[in-house]
Amino acid sequence: MYTLIPGLVAALICVLLPAALPQTATAQGSTTTLPLCPGTCGDPTDDGIITAQDALFVLFSSVGSRQCPLCVCDVDGSGDIVTTDALFDLQAAIGLPVQLDCPPFTPATSSTTTSSSTSTSTSSTSSTSSTTTTTSTTTTTLAPTVLIAADREGEIYSINPTTGADTMILDTHTFVVARNGGVDVGVISSMLYVHATGKLWAGTGGNAVCQGCIMTVNPATGEVTLLNDNWDVTRGIAGLAKRPSDGAIFTTEGDSDTLIGIDPVTGVATAIGSGGASGHSGNAMTFSLAGTLYLTASENFITVDPATGFRTLVGPFTLTGFPPGLSSSPSIVSMSTRPSDGKVLGILKDKGSEGDPTYVVEINVVTGEVTNIGQTTVSLDGLAFIPETLFP
Repeated sequence: MYTLIPGLVAALICVLLPAALPQTATAQGSTTTLPLCPGTCGDPTDDGIITAQDALFVLFSSVGSRQCPLCVCDVDGSGDIVTTDALFDLQAAIGLPVQLDCPPFTPATSSTTTSSSTSTSTSSTSSTSSTTTTTSTTTTTLAPTVLIAADREGEIYSINPTTGADTMILDTHTFVVARNGGVDVGVISSMLYVHATGKLWAGTGGNAVCQGCIMTVNPATGEVTLLNDNWDVTRGIAGLAKRPSDGAIFTTEGDSDTLIGIDPVTGVATAIGSGGASGHSGNAMTFSLAGTLYLTASENFITVDPATGFRTLVGPFTLTGFPPGLSSSPSIVSMSTRPSDGKVLGILKDKGSEGDPTYVVEINVVTGEVTNIGQTTVSLDGLAFIPETLFP
């Protein structure tokens, strides 16, 4: 379990509110189970406590400068995020007796439009009228996603998120032109789908020939194109994370504490900064749907301020459901957040065991619990959720 760290305003408030639990809705005699909220009501920073920082995030969301699900930031349950929600959240942060009541999470929205028309005919002996009602329903749902990862040879696999089973779907054994001539893609340490350009990115780690390179992958042919060689900024793209609110992309060097921003169009890397929990070089990165940037380092979880790179050590993770014989030095090398429900999945590598076996895991970023889903048949990295339609 984590040792939670106090926020800007003293007063830890541990809340397990209905918005964090499965919810049911009943209509016309039928019961529908709604999906889990991708966060906790009143805690948009997703650190397990409600602080003044959460209230500020809600305030920013109320004026449109941040994005936040209603089930997290609409704390008065009004159906919209307004300044009153920020006030209520601040009251909760300082320990006042206020009830936070966020609505259930609804990833799909539906609307019904009803129109009526009436026609009347009159004769000398009778008068008749008729009414015709037309109802149409439009439903918008999130695009389905598929989970992928890559092996040491640059081959891309689809991953069953329920069992961890892997299936090779694409071979990227292609040469790209980099600073030192033709370079085999080799080890892919991170992948990310960039909505702004519709491209699948692959980043190389410190043990690749083209260290710190960002490449695009053609899902139909496996052809790889060098987008940018960031050798002058970073010696490796250990992880890639995209902020939900604006699509900004971040990475971290595997043997450095520096947070790095990457242009989503050009792939050019720019150092942002470091500080705080030094000495914990990063392996995996992901954003929660509420906008908190998480980083793994050795056996610890860290939160990172995207504006400054300042790191806060949250605590160690705990392992559940792994087979006997796991070494004493496992590490989470990759993480990705599922857009539909906010669930975080990852790749845990047992570097202390023969062959560096990897496991697909589910990660609870609030409690630090890492649950084994299943062992992969090959050593994998670069886990990413991408649109289901990307691969033919």
